[in-house]
Amino acid sequence: MKIKSILFSMVAALSLAFTSCEQDNKGAIYNQDNQGASFLFNKVSTSAPASNPIVAIKVVRAKADTEASVNVTYKVLTEGVAGIKVAPVVNFAAGEKEANVGVDLGGQLEVGKKVDISITISDEDASIGGVKTVTLTAYKEYEWESLGKGYFSDGWLCGEDHMVEIMQAKGFPRYRVMDPYLECYTNGDPGIEVQMALRPKYIEFWELEDGVTIDWNGYNTQAIHPSYGVAMEYLRYYDFTGIESDKSMKIDDGIYQLAPYVYMDGIGGWNYTQKPLIYIGLPGCDW
Repeated sequence: MKIKSILFSMVAALSLAFTSCEQDNKGAIYNQDNQGASFLFNKVSTSAPASNPIVAIKVVRAKADTEASVNVTYKVLTEGVAGIKVAPVVNFAAGEKEANVGVDLGGQLEVGKKVDISITISDEDASIGGVKTVTLTAYKEYEWESLGKGYFSDGWLCGEDHMVEIMQAKGFPRYRVMDPYLECYTNGDPGIEVQMALRPKYIEFWELEDGVTIDWNGYNTQAIHPSYGVAMEYLRYYDFTGIESDKSMKIDDGIYQLAPYVYMDGIGGWNYTQKPLIYIGLPGCDW
């Protein structure tokens, strides 16, 4: 499969271990007759890598003179999510005032899908004035690795192809084209105004179950149309009514095409969902 002839015709025709963690509403701990166990916050948001989808939620206690076990229960609040497991016991060694309850997001949770889990310390162990229940919002992350240099061409804005770094999500037919417009905007047509600082840092696309059709994240090119003074966005067919499908697909081993709707906010645009504008080649493909 050779792309250069396609690109030439097109030019002529067109002239992302744990990540961020957020907590709310820190609670107080009071000494009392039981362990005085408490969560630090009543809401926690975090994530874990797909290869090791375990998160840990900190539990503290008022007493630490002896080892102790604190019981917890949990409930998955998000419907349709299975395979979540929370350790039923938090073990403290003598002298320890902090320990973790482990949460296994499991193998069934789709990567990127958020799940809400309510975890509650038992009445016999909970602090009187502490946080007895925490709502955990968590998800599994893709882990990205570089495949090396591949190819990218945008027939609408760039014309000629150039080499770019391609990343893949480990274990998934999901890819990122890194900083695809840097070279194009730097060395391309000086007549096109571009908001360089806002240019797309990557294009992410992924194969669907049939192994041919692909989906991708719509994005703003940050290239200003000279006649309308508005940045052009590349959106997917299902962002509009009346368009049932597009030609975004895998067309050869390691070669993909994107067929966007070119859109300008408040103006409209051009429907290229049946006429691919973008070609992407993975490293090693027969470009």
